[in-house]
Amino acid sequence: MNEPATLPPARERNRHGIRSFNAQKPVDKNFALFDRVALKVQGRITPYSPTAIADFASGVGRSTTSPLFERVRRERGRWASKIRSGSTISAGKLAVWDNGVHGSFEIELVVNPIRTLGHLLDRYSYGEIADLSVIDFFDRREAPTARDLTLDGNDNMIADFLAFSGSMHSTQVQRVAEFLRLFEDRLQARIIEDLCPNDLGYAISIDSGSAVAVTDDARVELDWSHLKISQCEVCWEWHDSNALARVHALADAAITSARSTEVNFYGRPTVVRDLGALAVRLPLSSNVSIVVYAKAQDRLRLEVRYPTALNKFVGDRLPSSRRTLSMDTQCYELRRHPVLRGVSL
Repeated sequence: MNEPATLPPARERNRHGIRSFNAQKPVDKNFALFDRVALKVQGRITPYSPTAIADFASGVGRSTTSPLFERVRRERGRWASKIRSGSTISAGKLAVWDNGVHGSFEIELVVNPIRTLGHLLDRYSYGEIADLSVIDFFDRREAPTARDLTLDGNDNMIADFLAFSGSMHSTQVQRVAEFLRLFEDRLQARIIEDLCPNDLGYAISIDSGSAVAVTDDARVELDWSHLKISQCEVCWEWHDSNALARVHALADAAITSARSTEVNFYGRPTVVRDLGALAVRLPLSSNVSIVVYAKAQDRLRLEVRYPTALNKFVGDRLPSSRRTLSMDTQCYELRRHPVLRGVSL
């Protein structure tokens, strides 16, 4: 007869892969993931030939392996491009300038770590994703599982948290931190490999806060140490079989007591008609708001949204000795910001 399985302590067990909702407990920063993140990063081009900067710009979008950016166009004294569809990087743009002695470029992206993770776990185990190429890491599924489960019809949800964290809370905390670091590393590599592909003769090296690509004609540096995050949505999810009813009750209370609140119904007609799904937004200040909604019928989500001026909002909380202003570092500061203390439903 086989020996009985050794189960983790009761406090560590989680049959849904995420915590069940407990209204008496405040949110825990260690379980926070990130939804929409808008960021900006800059780079420099050191030319070794008269046409090097123009050649760099004309090479954008020419990679033979799933280019991230479209081919550039000339406008207002610069070269410009936009993000192609087909990846979980939802939007973005590139601008390249020739400043005479050297060139410079600026990239603005809208990324979504939780959406990317959801698409990855539809195809791979968590243990496999660290070894994926940067193209496969950000590849978008045509029919993601989450889209059929979410009430708002969006795919920015992990359909099966058990695939991410198993049944132990401590594993989820560890993997949240791991994935955020992995996401940032892969994003940096995805950008530099797309701008400076090997098939155009570039040799790439990535170290600490910068990524460098070199050819006989130019040296291109992506300066990750000055990464700026202008908008961010920090989110928590719980399993809750009464998620819809709970949000309806919160909406009633918010309308009755709050000075300023918004209650919005989801856009899908069948959801509104059959389930009455809604989202409740509570502005805390001009820079911060809390949004609560049923992401799925049994999934409750809390988001803290920082829509503007994020670097000014958290910059003084970041350690002065940091080597890079990384997403992991900056977003950790968001997770421990005082606005989150004592937040509960």
